[in-house]
Amino acid sequence: MVYANDFDAEACATYERNLGLKPQCCDIATVETIPDCDVILSGCPCQGASLANPARCEEDPRNGLYLQMIRLIELKQPKFFVFENVRGMMSLGGYETKADKKAQRGRVLKKIISDFERAGYVPHCHLFKMVEYGVPQTRERVIILGVRKDLGYDVKKPPPLTTPPRTLTDAIGDLGHEEDPSTQHVGSKCKVRRTGYVGERDLYWDKPSPTLLGRGSRTGGPNAHIHPDYRRRMTIREYARIQTFPDDFWLEGSVCSMYRQLGNAVPPVFSEVLKNAILSAT
Repeated sequence: MVYANDFDAEACATYERNLGLKPQCCDIATVETIPDCDVILSGCPCQGASLANPARCEEDPRNGLYLQMIRLIELKQPKFFVFENVRGMMSLGGYETKADKKAQRGRVLKKIISDFERAGYVPHCHLFKMVEYGVPQTRERVIILGVRKDLGYDVKKPPPLTTPPRTLTDAIGDLGHEEDPSTQHVGSKCKVRRTGYVGERDLYWDKPSPTLLGRGSRTGGPNAHIHPDYRRRMTIREYARIQTFPDDFWLEGSVCSMYRQLGNAVPPVFSEVLKNAILSAT
């Protein structure tokens, strides 16, 4: 890694502590240039497109931040780029034709793909179910793997694993109920209410977790899932395990911020899948 950027100071502190590189903590729109690189990775804010957002709309300014990535790949001409967002991005703006609906290419996603093509790249767009790649979570994400047109590389979608999906028992079964600040096995004290809605639904030891959400901190507090034993909310360490972070990965900031950072993260196990897809193309 030669450069990182985020405008969230606590996320930047977590990144620096664990990866040894100090991010530039500012609005990416104010960054004029970045170092030369082979790959640019972008995880634009997903809340404007998320199906969990009842007020999602095409005009949400967060949905346009991919244009900053377009600007930087046009400037630096990396060999590859990786763009990540929620499944809701596929239907945002509605479908223009029946063929678009069948292909799950909504108006906004079609424009994003077209803009990447105009920037000189061949974008390969796929919906990934991360539970199929070793993540104990029913998380689905749209990934666009782009390759510069002049290189002629073909980036193929990695096949799912043939092993059974990992469950909550696999991920957190060895963690007890007692809090342990030394391992960040601490979390929200919000009352457990089993209503069936997001953050209040039943979880089961023999199944993967529902998608961990990025809600938390400054806009309403953490919406941590209920532990499958129903006594409490899941802890930060349990969230990190479900996102496949190793136990020595240490988060910075408030508890609310740590929940948000983990909910926004791409699971490291799945990141390696994407890395291998790029290496296989070269």
